[in-house]
Amino acid sequence: MKKIIIVIMLAMIMLTGCKDNNNLDDKGSNNKNEEKGKLNFADNLYFKIDGTKIEVNTECYDILKKNGWHPNPKKYEESKLIIKGKNTNKYNQTLSDIQFINDKYSKSAPLIITFKNEGDEDIDISKGKCVSLSFNAAFVSTDIELIENIPNIEMPGGLKIGSTQEEAEKIFGKPNQQYNATGEVYSYGKSHTEGYYKFEFYENLGLAYFEIYKNISK
Repeated sequence: MKKIIIVIMLAMIMLTGCKDNNNLDDKGSNNKNEEKGKLNFADNLYFKIDGTKIEVNTECYDILKKNGWHPNPKKYEESKLIIKGKNTNKYNQTLSDIQFINDKYSKSAPLIITFKNEGDEDIDISKGKCVSLSFNAAFVSTDIELIENIPNIEMPGGLKIGSTQEEAEKIFGKPNQQYNATGEVYSYGKSHTEGYYKFEFYENLGLAYFEIYKNISK
């Protein structure tokens, strides 16, 4: 009799374990907040510029330089772009909102990048990790017919400058932060423990502004 009871108990435990595993995603997480059929957020914190992939939380400086992007010389002396380490500034190891321009394109719409130093010693900007990337085509024009001389930028799922809010929602799902900044600008935010996306859509332009941010506290 005791043997029969033990066998039944073991079978129940195994069945319970199978049910729990069925609730897990392919990475073993039990995150029910991710929408089915949408991009995995944590694996898609990047964009492509003229076909070259730039990922957040990587050393992107050399990739940008190879593709003609450099810090705006009217604003910065490149040799002085030093990111403090923990030994010299334990409260802030970032260089924020550095403008990168490319001589092929309009200087009115630079790439804006924040760099992070995760070490103890000071480093130059080329060794820092890009933790925030943004671009705003509306600095050139808010009319899609007048937009010219800007790079070819593509985000995960094929989202591009000029894409619609509806296209963004098909790729990323419903926003969890949204507001109308002005009468014509709609802001779409998608946040996650890993970071966030922010898009701004203009009435006559569609998607004009984007920002991708990596949560650097992780």
